[in-house]
Amino acid sequence: MSYRNQDRYGVLKLDKAAEKSDFVNRFPVQFSIEVIKTRLENNYYRTQEAVQHDAAVMIANAETYFSKSTEMTKKIHKLADWIEQTFSSL
Repeated sequence: MSYRNQDRYGVLKLDKAAEKSDFVNRFPVQFSIEVIKTRLENNYYRTQEAVQHDAAVMIANAETYFSKSTEMTKKIHKLADWIEQTFSSL
């Protein structure tokens, strides 16, 4: 995903939210694009399914956290669709 498209998918706002204490305290496991990216770079994942699981948890947390924001909900759905398309093409 190019840096230019990150705002379209709400990635920048999601990464900022993931650093806030109300986000951290609300979810027992917090994932952001940066966490998943770092794990990929460090060969943390053993399977594609593990990456998909973390991405799904990230999306679910984001949907819950931003449930009152129509704009972010739309962006999160676009991000979820992009993630699904990316994994289905592998």
